[in-house]
Amino acid sequence: VDKFFSLIEDQRQLQKAEAAERSAKERLEKIRRDQEKRIEGLLEEQEKMKREATLVETFASDIDNALLVINSALENGMDWDDLESLVEYEKKENQNPVAMLITRLNLKDDTVTLTLPDPDTEDENGVVVSVDVTVSRKMSAHANARVMFAQTRQKKEKSEKTIEASLNAMKAAEMNAMKQLKESKSKKDKIKMVPTRKQFWWEKFNWFITSDNYLVIGGRDAQQNEVIVKRYLRPGDAYLHADVHGAASCILRAKRRRNSNGVTEALPLPEQALREAGTFTICKSSAWASKMVTSAWWVESHQVSKTAPTGEYLTVGSFMVRGKKNYLPPSQLEM
Repeated sequence: VDKFFSLIEDQRQLQKAEAAERSAKERLEKIRRDQEKRIEGLLEEQEKMKREATLVETFASDIDNALLVINSALENGMDWDDLESLVEYEKKENQNPVAMLITRLNLKDDTVTLTLPDPDTEDENGVVVSVDVTVSRKMSAHANARVMFAQTRQKKEKSEKTIEASLNAMKAAEMNAMKQLKESKSKKDKIKMVPTRKQFWWEKFNWFITSDNYLVIGGRDAQQNEVIVKRYLRPGDAYLHADVHGAASCILRAKRRRNSNGVTEALPLPEQALREAGTFTICKSSAWASKMVTSAWWVESHQVSKTAPTGEYLTVGSFMVRGKKNYLPPSQLEM
């Protein structure tokens, strides 16, 4: 009896240590994501300011013409409302190129918002993208550009300091998390457990066996999502996910047989197994807590890729899915 209760206590302590280890890893992953998002936002804002200043410099002549028209009208006694009406009239009736540049007149701060084409940026159809740029009507285009470049430099200096501080905070958080992980590991090592059966490889993930005897595995976190797709997604398997926050990346493993030529081939996946795997995917998402009924979807293994479109970046545990998604019927949240 004493040995039994001792074992129960050991198991309890082991579970506690493992929970502390998972918590430390999750906190560290959250800090990493937050810092990456913050740095990415700073760099994007800095690049946006630089691009707008460059466009003002590039189209200085056109901007000066627009400012000349606006300032001349105001100096001759025209009020802002009449000026806006005149601009709209010139756009619609005469397609005046100067008026076409003007998007908005800002009375409160004496600025003008202009729409300028960005020759270096095209959309997916090859059409040049236009950018809205706000300039002061009291300065020439080149003067506006100088001010904007100066603001860009100030923003860059501020961003560099912020990024440095973020990286230092990240290092401190990593050190703290590593310390907690080390303590948890030390506690786990001290717990003496009786010999147990050898675990199967899939038991380190979320997993279950479908009613028709198919194995389904799902990642517990972003790192495991990355591992199961890169290491365990095979031709013939199905990748399942859902358009719900927190939904896990899951794999329905296909059964295999050797054909008459001695070649191993994957058997088609049954609808029942796909539906059960889809329900499992949704139950591991925020839909479980919110009791939301929704649908999962699945694709074949060759549709899943770690290659992002040009200019984009995929975070750990994220993947590109190309081609048609096969949506499953909505299911009740039952496991």
